[in-house]
Amino acid sequence: MTPFKILVIEDLEDIRKLFELFLKKKGFETVGAADGAQGIEAAKNEKPDLALIDIRLPDINGFEVLRQIRDFDKTVKIFMLSGLYTEEQEQEVLRAGATGFINKSEGIGAIVDRVVKILVS
Repeated sequence: MTPFKILVIEDLEDIRKLFELFLKKKGFETVGAADGAQGIEAAKNEKPDLALIDIRLPDINGFEVLRQIRDFDKTVKIFMLSGLYTEEQEQEVLRAGATGFINKSEGIGAIVDRVVKILVS
């Protein structure tokens, strides 16, 4: 069985690299993107099993990235990331077609553990 592929769309390089490092240690294949346009292109080309998308990106916002990916891939699991959690934001993410919302303040280790549970269950 090939490893699950995870796309990390995060403009802060240190955070993106940490996600990729933690996910690779768990046996996942990772693809990183520094902005929304790169992330959409990577989603088209790499066909990930799961995408982590930061809501605040430098070029287009994460909701637009989510919508554009959903236009060509209805099955990929998409989790929106934000350091500022509100219940309203979580509801907005779900209405927009995301699988779920992840608060960055949970910490990368906890987020990666959550991703593992989602993919292997």
